[in-house]
Amino acid sequence: MSEQGAFRLISRENIAELNGILSVYEHVGTGATLVHIGDDNPQKLFMIGFRTMPSDDTGLAHIMEHSVLCGSGKYPVKEPFVELMKGSLNTFLNAMTSTDFTTYPVMTPNLRDYYNLMDVYLDAVLNPRIREKPEILMQEGWHYELDDAGELILNGVVYNEMKGAMSSPDRQLAEAVQRTLFTNFYRFNAGGAPNAIPGLTQEQFAAFHKKYYHPGNSLTVIAGDMPIEPVLDCIDEKYFSHYEKPVERILLEPQAPHAAPREAVFDYAIPEEQDDAGMTYLSANYLVFPPNEREEELGVMMLAQMLFGGEAAPVRKALLEAGVGREVTARPERALWGMLQITLSGAEADGMAKFRCVMDETLRKLVAEGLDPRLVEGAVNRLDFALREASFSGVYARIMSAIYVLQDWNYGAKIGAGLSYEREIEAIREKAGKRYFEGLIEKYLLDNDNAAFVTLKPEKGLLARQEAAERERLAKVKAGMSGAELARVKDAAEKLRAWQQTPDSPEALAAIPRLTLADVERKATPFPVEESECGKVKLLWHDAFTAGIAYVTAMFDLGGFSQEEWKDAALLAYLLDKLGTKNRSFEELAKDIDVSTGGIVSECRAIRRKDQNVYPYLGVTLRCVTDKLPEGLALMEDILTGANTDDRTRLAQLVRTLNAALQLELQDNAYQYAAYRNRSYYHEEAAVMDAAAGLGFYEHVARAAKSLPGGADALAQRLGLLARKLFAGAKLTLALTGQREQLDAFAANADRLTQNLPEESAQARATGFAERIRNEGILSASMVQYVSQSYDFVKLGFPYSGKLIALRNFLRSGYLWNAIRVQGGAYGAMLRISEDGILELLSYRDPNLKETFAVYRGVGDYLRAAGFTQSDVENNVISGIADLDAPLPPFMQGQEAVKRHIAGITHEDRQKERDELLSTGVADFRAAGEMFDAVVAKNCVCVFGNAEKLKANRDLFGALIRAEEN
Repeated sequence: MSEQGAFRLISRENIAELNGILSVYEHVGTGATLVHIGDDNPQKLFMIGFRTMPSDDTGLAHIMEHSVLCGSGKYPVKEPFVELMKGSLNTFLNAMTSTDFTTYPVMTPNLRDYYNLMDVYLDAVLNPRIREKPEILMQEGWHYELDDAGELILNGVVYNEMKGAMSSPDRQLAEAVQRTLFTNFYRFNAGGAPNAIPGLTQEQFAAFHKKYYHPGNSLTVIAGDMPIEPVLDCIDEKYFSHYEKPVERILLEPQAPHAAPREAVFDYAIPEEQDDAGMTYLSANYLVFPPNEREEELGVMMLAQMLFGGEAAPVRKALLEAGVGREVTARPERALWGMLQITLSGAEADGMAKFRCVMDETLRKLVAEGLDPRLVEGAVNRLDFALREASFSGVYARIMSAIYVLQDWNYGAKIGAGLSYEREIEAIREKAGKRYFEGLIEKYLLDNDNAAFVTLKPEKGLLARQEAAERERLAKVKAGMSGAELARVKDAAEKLRAWQQTPDSPEALAAIPRLTLADVERKATPFPVEESECGKVKLLWHDAFTAGIAYVTAMFDLGGFSQEEWKDAALLAYLLDKLGTKNRSFEELAKDIDVSTGGIVSECRAIRRKDQNVYPYLGVTLRCVTDKLPEGLALMEDILTGANTDDRTRLAQLVRTLNAALQLELQDNAYQYAAYRNRSYYHEEAAVMDAAAGLGFYEHVARAAKSLPGGADALAQRLGLLARKLFAGAKLTLALTGQREQLDAFAANADRLTQNLPEESAQARATGFAERIRNEGILSASMVQYVSQSYDFVKLGFPYSGKLIALRNFLRSGYLWNAIRVQGGAYGAMLRISEDGILELLSYRDPNLKETFAVYRGVGDYLRAAGFTQSDVENNVISGIADLDAPLPPFMQGQEAVKRHIAGITHEDRQKERDELLSTGVADFRAAGEMFDAVVAKNCVCVFGNAEKLKANRDLFGALIRAEEN
């Protein structure tokens, strides 16, 4: 061990997977752990995390995560991070709560910015204003207030966030599993149960921070290309040196083993009108790998893929063929003791016995007969590929590396163990043929009493009963209040509103550290694409470092196809790698894809060109290492020329599976469904997205599923005809992301793909797209709303300019944030102003409806009347530059480069946009008020939300629909 100022070096090792050195330090004065990942990455990371454990369902840790970001001793403004983001080049700035930790990561390429962000973060978590400002808990957690009718109601950001989160069956199932599988703190809802959040008191709140938010209970991660000594000195001198070692060391509380597996049944709400057949979720859950067994953790991840994840996975196949359900997912999770959750959706309420029986019989047969070696090889290869790809995949991978380090520390494992995989995967490869995976099946899936089997079944009218019970509870609370107590409720709500509406003082705002325009890069980053011919096909190559991986996309032009054909094309894209081909069964195809590639994935998308024409396409993307390109391209060619759309039984099974998966994600992606549908009223590119990934696609798949089995013939004929028309050389453009090595290898093997496609395709015809503003309200069992209003500002005569990037950030972090989140209680407020002409206002997990539309109508007046300065504008210019320069992983970088090329957007266009952004002034913001007025006047809206709330506001909509009915 050696000293580094106030820090003692505990260990140092090379982490080959990160191409960096990992050093572990202990702060001598407090016992705090600090990890430094030394590498040459220009993205500089800082993260501090605390071990936090819930003791009830009030969501205390989650509310604390929000609340420490509402002002601190050194930075006494109401939203220091919102202010900080305005003048920062950060590429990531967030906070997150897990069941056993809370963490605050931030990243930036600018060293000055790094110190600013680190200082504000540390002051926030260690010196928040939560004790002196009870309004913080009221705003971020919960509070009572009286509505216009004098009735007592609840409001609060986290309260409304969790009402939205707990509207999702997926989240409800996760909480039900935690409650059944665990007897320790993991059984509680760390995010907060809406009915329990109002039990949190200010005293409990303050005590929680005092107990957990101490350097001695923290782990800090710093990483990136910068000197470490000044960073350590800064952390010590400004913060850690003011603390002593805590008297009591906080450790996670393990639980005693179960004597036998547990079983439980829970309900979730669906509308009265909805059919409850096939709407049950069945879940088998197991405690698996311990935290210090990285090899076993990776083994379980592989096992989940080979048994449940792929189309050839034997347990998945057995469950679906037995008709127990329609979709199977398997999700391993890291925790104090790892967990494997296997979920069957599209099941019946009485299906648990059959679910367990089929799974048990299949697993025992696999143990007795042994696993298919090719299935095992494929699962090992896929995880190896995914981990290697993630190691150079940008911001998200860097944040996840820091979180793995935090988990290692939190669970008592060797710090850095969670980053290792090369040695462990090689060891697993050696054991794979020696019944290694069969042993894991016996150990964790057959002979494991630490298991829970959970049924989540639909209950019609449950939401209405829950809302009635909540109203009754609040009425009783109000009835039990004296006149003086009611007056205090009203007074507290008024004080909260006054505090929210009072501007921060100039002195407090001046304390927030900011960059200046002198700190930003004025030149746009080029995204070059080289266009050439590959046989008779156009090839677009983006040169980027990919660590030996080639990304090949075959893009087939959907121009001239009808909107119904777009939906069939999106369905075909989902089916392509799952149907099998004329040369391979679907099981053989799945195994070959896993063995030779990192996956073949298809999707429908659209690109709007500078001339306003739209290029819709179906893209089939191959990911594989360079020496596997021949095998990968052969698989791609087999799929494109021989997809077996004639297998009606397989087709019907896959459509039902997809329908079940879309039902599960409907609530989770409600905001995206509302946004796509709203834009689709007037924007052809968005109409493609609604048809391919939005409500239009959801409805199309639901109708197809309902038509089965009788409709399978017609569907197979349509898809077969579409494939023959679409997969033709005349409609193909190829895109490749990789370096010269990957380009040369691709060119040497591409002939088979390009030459075996038919030359001709059917005559194109007009799509028939026409603007139609329908203003739909989408009725659901959600407890909150997702409120979208938008229109094409270019159609209204307002040109796109880079200045709008700064305006977007200004409104998103100011007027909309304050009106919709801070004062309205919604979890989020979004604003899109894009070069394709879309201006969209969107709220997220919003308790309001009419009030939110009123906020949208007020944007124009706000811009004309607000007292902002050139300094305010320039802060948002800086954050706009950060948006333009956000680092992308290689594949996404290649996608963006190809998109720009096809759209006709040149590097000069990007530089012009950047120059416009840098020249933004106060007058530009004020002038934009007219554009917002014009967009809002079009009254183009779509809302996904609570059925009763939408029905009570029927006059706002042209139609009220349920997702599957339109």
